[in-house]
Amino acid sequence: RIEQAHERDRAGLQSDKGADRLARAGAREPDAEPLAERLIGGCRIEIRSAAYGSGDVGYVLDRQHWGHGYMTEATHALVDFGFGRLALHRIWAACDVDNHASARVLEKLGMRREGHLRQSRRQQGEWRDSYLYAILEPDWRDRSPPA
Repeated sequence: RIEQAHERDRAGLQSDKGADRLARAGAREPDAEPLAERLIGGCRIEIRSAAYGSGDVGYVLDRQHWGHGYMTEATHALVDFGFGRLALHRIWAACDVDNHASARVLEKLGMRREGHLRQSRRQQGEWRDSYLYAILEPDWRDRSPPA
């Protein structure tokens, strides 16, 4: 998949795992001319309550790189890290109700839609609704591999 992305947008990705892939656009293939590195997106995990073992993930990706599976892979690595290394019990995320691709990323992780947050944030001067998704550590441990 990395070689296909390199051919499509001339921004091959050197690292082979999760969030690291996002930090390296413009790596080169063997015997190829070096390309300038540029950031194509980012993701994060944040502990919201250590006492309750709760955290959330968030991400953003340049539109021209949508549909290549980068965010599914990166957020999978973050959630795995959250349950494994951070020992969280519940990880949640929110996405705009009109961002169907982002909702699909969360669903591929095994997250369930838990709510509809009405007018939860402002974007370009307008109130926007969000969907709330979450997964519990036992559900993550027992899930099948991501699609």
